Amino acid sequence: MDAVADHLGIGQATLYNYVASKHSLIGAVAVRLMSELAIPVDPQSDLRSQLFDFGIRLHNLLQEVPGFANALTEQVGDPAMLEIEDRCYAALMTYGIDAPTAVVLGADIFCFVLAANTLAFGDTPEEQPPPEVIAAAATTLAATTARQRFEWTLAAHLDGIIAAIERGSRPWPSDQP
Repeated sequence: MDAVADHLGIGQATLYNYVASKHSLIGAVAVRLMSELAIPVDPQSDLRSQLFDFGIRLHNLLQEVPGFANALTEQVGDPAMLEIEDRCYAALMTYGIDAPTAVVLGADIFCFVLAANTLAFGDTPEEQPPPEVIAAAATTLAATTARQRFEWTLAAHLDGIIAAIERGSRPWPSDQP
């Protein structure tokens, strides 16, 4: 809080007039960053492009902002965060997706990106697992960057989900609404 107050050129007591605690300040930053990521309503773009773009932007933010993943998990249920989620779901529904599918799809992409970020390797070939561990068939994959693998995996994941939705498959058990 000292560093934030110093950066703003105010005293710490003045800062506490605006935020109740360090926790609330971090939460406000997480909400602000997520609001910038929200899936826009864009009738010119297809669903896959929108979801891929969201996944890439979230991935970038998680890579660039240390502690962002932890801050997000602490904001679960926050009214401002719920509003952002609702806007994302509403944007997904403009593509003809029903509300339950929009919720599952949005949550799935979010969780996928968070999980992928926890498994990140380095971005240079030297930081990758050795080809003999991956096996001879994976030497090309071993030479790619973590970013390329993430983008390929996200794209394949989205293709599978969208294909299932287009087939009428429900991504949740049939006994749930």
